Amino acid sequence: MRGDAKGLLEPFRPEPFPGGRLGDGLRAVNRWRDAEAGLMTSVRYGWRVEESGVDVAFYIVGDDAEFMTTHLDDFDAYARTLFLRPL
Repeated sequence: MRGDAKGLLEPFRPEPFPGGRLGDGLRAVNRWRDAEAGLMTSVRYGWRVEESGVDVAFYIVGDDAEFMTTHLDDFDAYARTLFLRPL
């Protein structure tokens, strides 16, 4: 998970994100100003799945900060349903 986007309004702070089908991971909520779109919000999730040897990232980005904040629990619930299907 990277936190070097230009225009971040606060420092990038990944937090532990426990549980879910991918195991424990990280989550970060960020806000920044975009020259064209205005205030943007992203919710980023990341997992290292050791048994598969892969990193998994899931992003939700929107230009409505109130919507993004209001639905954070819904985004978390959905993120906990993600899984890797063996090939």
